[in-house]
Amino acid sequence: MNQQQIILDSVNKVIKASSEQKAEQKAEQKVEKTITPCTLEISTKKLNYTKVLETIESFKAEQGWIATQSQNISFITKEDAQACTKTLKTGGVGTGKLLSAELTKKRNDKQGKATQSMTIRHHYAEEWQVTTFIESEQGEDYLCDTIKHYATSDLRKLSYQRLWQETDQGYEPCASYFTGFIVEEGQEE
Repeated sequence: MNQQQIILDSVNKVIKASSEQKAEQKAEQKVEKTITPCTLEISTKKLNYTKVLETIESFKAEQGWIATQSQNISFITKEDAQACTKTLKTGGVGTGKLLSAELTKKRNDKQGKATQSMTIRHHYAEEWQVTTFIESEQGEDYLCDTIKHYATSDLRKLSYQRLWQETDQGYEPCASYFTGFIVEEGQEE
Protein backbone atom coordinates (compact mmCIF):
# COMPACT_ATOMS: atom_id res chain seq x y z
CA MET A 1 0.00 0.00 0.00
CA ASN A 2 1.42 3.37 -0.92
CA GLN A 3 1.35 6.50 1.21
CA GLN A 4 -1.49 8.12 -0.78
CA GLN A 5 -3.68 5.05 -0.32
CA ILE A 6 -3.02 5.01 3.44
CA ILE A 7 -3.96 8.71 3.71
CA LEU A 8 -7.05 8.18 1.56
CA ASP A 9 -8.16 5.22 3.73
CA SER A 10 -7.66 7.31 6.89
CA VAL A 11 -9.66 10.22 5.49
CA ASN A 12 -12.46 7.84 4.43
CA LYS A 13 -12.59 6.33 7.93
CA VAL A 14 -12.86 9.80 9.49
CA ILE A 15 -15.60 10.80 7.04
CA LYS A 16 -17.49 7.54 7.69
CA ALA A 17 -17.21 7.96 11.48
CA SER A 18 -18.38 11.57 11.21
CA SER A 19 -21.34 10.55 9.01
CA GLU A 20 -22.34 7.81 11.44
CA GLN A 21 -22.11 10.22 14.36
CA LYS A 22 -24.29 12.79 12.51
CA ALA A 23 -26.85 10.06 11.69
CA GLU A 24 -27.00 9.03 15.36
CA GLN A 25 -27.44 12.66 16.42
CA LYS A 26 -30.26 13.12 13.89
CA ALA A 27 -31.95 9.94 15.14
CA GLU A 28 -31.69 11.17 18.74
CA GLN A 29 -33.10 14.58 17.74
CA LYS A 30 -35.94 12.90 15.89
CA VAL A 31 -36.86 10.82 18.95
CA GLU A 32 -36.78 13.93 21.11
CA LYS A 33 -39.09 15.75 18.68
CA THR A 34 -41.60 12.93 18.29
CA ILE A 35 -42.30 12.34 21.98
CA THR A 36 -44.32 15.23 23.33
CA PRO A 37 -46.39 15.93 26.43
CA CYS A 38 -50.15 15.72 25.99
CA THR A 39 -53.23 15.99 28.17
CA LEU A 40 -56.28 13.84 27.54
CA GLU A 41 -59.68 13.10 28.94
CA ILE A 42 -60.29 9.36 28.61
CA SER A 43 -63.61 7.73 29.40
CA THR A 44 -64.87 4.18 28.98
CA LYS A 45 -68.41 2.87 29.14
CA LYS A 46 -70.22 -0.34 28.28
CA LEU A 47 -73.27 -0.07 26.03
CA ASN A 48 -75.81 -2.30 24.33
CA TYR A 49 -75.94 -2.47 20.52
CA THR A 50 -78.66 0.16 20.07
CA LYS A 51 -76.78 2.67 22.26
CA VAL A 52 -73.51 1.95 20.44
CA LEU A 53 -75.12 2.77 17.09
CA GLU A 54 -76.59 5.98 18.54
CA THR A 55 -73.18 6.90 19.96
CA ILE A 56 -71.48 6.35 16.59
CA GLU A 57 -74.09 8.49 14.84
CA SER A 58 -73.86 11.35 17.36
CA PHE A 59 -70.02 11.30 17.28
CA LYS A 60 -70.08 12.50 13.63
CA ALA A 61 -66.74 10.97 12.65
CA GLU A 62 -64.61 12.43 9.87
CA GLN A 63 -62.40 9.37 9.36
CA GLY A 64 -62.27 5.83 10.64
CA TRP A 65 -62.87 2.17 10.07
CA ILE A 66 -65.59 -0.23 11.11
CA ALA A 67 -65.33 -4.02 11.25
CA THR A 68 -68.56 -5.98 11.07
CA GLN A 69 -69.25 -9.69 10.92
CA SER A 70 -69.10 -9.55 7.11
CA GLN A 71 -66.71 -6.82 6.10
CA ASN A 72 -64.32 -4.02 7.00
CA ILE A 73 -65.27 -0.52 5.92
CA SER A 74 -62.95 2.50 6.01
CA PHE A 75 -63.79 6.11 5.28
CA ILE A 76 -61.81 9.33 4.99
CA THR A 77 -64.55 11.94 4.47
CA LYS A 78 -67.52 13.09 6.55
CA GLU A 79 -69.87 12.09 3.75
CA ASP A 80 -68.49 8.54 3.61
CA ALA A 81 -68.66 8.36 7.41
CA GLN A 82 -72.33 9.35 7.40
CA ALA A 83 -73.13 6.80 4.67
CA CYS A 84 -71.27 4.08 6.58
CA THR A 85 -73.08 4.95 9.82
CA LYS A 86 -76.43 4.88 8.05
CA THR A 87 -75.65 1.49 6.47
CA LEU A 88 -74.62 0.10 9.85
CA LYS A 89 -77.68 1.50 11.61
CA THR A 90 -80.15 0.22 8.99
CA GLY A 91 -78.47 -3.20 8.81
CA GLY A 92 -77.49 -2.65 5.17
CA VAL A 93 -76.85 -5.53 2.83
CA GLY A 94 -74.19 -7.90 4.09
CA THR A 95 -72.81 -5.79 6.93
CA GLY A 96 -73.72 -7.91 9.95
CA LYS A 97 -73.26 -6.70 13.50
CA LEU A 98 -70.48 -4.38 14.57
CA LEU A 99 -67.39 -6.08 16.01
CA SER A 100 -65.03 -3.13 16.41
CA ALA A 101 -64.41 0.39 15.17
CA GLU A 102 -62.02 3.32 15.45
CA LEU A 103 -63.35 6.78 14.63
CA THR A 104 -61.84 10.24 14.77
CA LYS A 105 -62.68 13.88 14.21
CA LYS A 106 -61.08 17.25 14.74
CA ARG A 107 -62.76 19.95 16.77
CA ASN A 108 -61.90 23.60 17.11
CA ASP A 109 -60.64 24.60 20.51
CA LYS A 110 -58.70 27.52 21.98
CA GLN A 111 -55.38 26.19 20.68
CA GLY A 112 -56.48 25.32 17.14
CA LYS A 113 -57.71 21.87 16.27
CA ALA A 114 -57.77 19.01 18.74
CA THR A 115 -58.53 15.38 18.11
CA GLN A 116 -61.41 13.38 19.49
CA SER A 117 -61.19 9.65 18.98
CA MET A 118 -63.50 6.75 19.76
CA THR A 119 -62.59 3.08 20.01
CA ILE A 120 -65.34 0.47 20.08
CA ARG A 121 -64.86 -3.24 20.81
CA HIS A 122 -67.42 -6.00 21.17
CA HIS A 123 -67.05 -7.03 24.79
CA TYR A 124 -69.31 -10.08 25.06
CA ALA A 125 -72.89 -11.11 24.32
CA GLU A 126 -74.86 -7.87 23.84
CA GLU A 127 -72.25 -5.52 25.33
CA TRP A 128 -69.74 -3.22 23.62
CA GLN A 129 -66.97 -1.22 25.25
CA VAL A 130 -66.70 2.38 24.03
CA THR A 131 -63.60 4.41 24.93
CA THR A 132 -63.29 8.08 24.00
CA PHE A 133 -60.08 10.08 23.93
CA ILE A 134 -60.33 13.88 23.91
CA GLU A 135 -57.28 16.12 23.67
CA SER A 136 -57.88 18.74 26.30
CA GLU A 137 -56.35 21.11 28.81
CA GLN A 138 -58.22 19.15 31.48
CA GLY A 139 -57.48 15.50 32.18
CA GLU A 140 -54.42 13.36 32.77
CA ASP A 141 -50.92 14.08 31.55
CA TYR A 142 -49.10 11.62 29.32
CA LEU A 143 -46.22 11.54 26.92
CA CYS A 144 -47.31 10.86 23.32
CA ASP A 145 -45.70 9.72 20.12
CA THR A 146 -47.13 8.96 16.71
CA ILE A 147 -47.10 5.44 15.31
CA LYS A 148 -48.21 4.43 11.83
CA HIS A 149 -49.46 1.14 10.45
CA TYR A 150 -50.36 0.09 6.93
CA ALA A 151 -54.01 -0.76 6.35
CA THR A 152 -54.55 -4.27 5.00
CA SER A 153 -57.08 -3.22 2.38
CA ASP A 154 -55.10 -0.47 0.65
CA LEU A 155 -51.81 1.39 0.90
CA ARG A 156 -53.02 4.07 3.28
CA LYS A 157 -51.37 4.33 6.65
CA LEU A 158 -53.33 4.48 9.88
CA SER A 159 -51.99 7.01 12.36
CA TYR A 160 -52.21 6.54 16.13
CA GLN A 161 -51.08 8.48 19.17
CA ARG A 162 -49.43 6.14 21.65
CA LEU A 163 -49.68 7.24 25.29
CA TRP A 164 -46.88 6.70 27.77
CA GLN A 165 -47.46 6.91 31.52
CA GLU A 166 -44.92 7.03 34.31
CA THR A 167 -44.70 3.88 36.43
CA ASP A 168 -42.29 2.61 39.08
CA GLN A 169 -40.10 1.27 36.25
CA GLY A 170 -40.11 4.47 34.17
CA TYR A 171 -42.40 5.40 31.30
CA GLU A 172 -44.40 2.59 29.69
CA PRO A 173 -47.00 2.56 26.90
CA CYS A 174 -50.50 2.46 28.40
CA ALA A 175 -52.93 3.14 25.51
CA SER A 176 -53.23 4.36 21.95
CA TYR A 177 -55.92 6.05 19.90
CA PHE A 178 -56.66 6.44 16.19
CA THR A 179 -55.99 9.91 14.74
CA GLY A 180 -56.78 9.30 11.08
CA PHE A 181 -55.50 8.01 7.78
CA ILE A 182 -52.38 9.36 6.14
CA VAL A 183 -52.69 9.61 2.39
CA GLU A 184 -49.29 9.36 0.72
CA GLU A 185 -48.40 11.44 -2.32
CA GLY A 186 -49.87 9.99 -5.50
CA GLN A 187 -52.73 8.24 -3.67
CA GLU A 188 -56.32 9.20 -4.16
CA GLU A 189 -58.34 10.33 -1.18
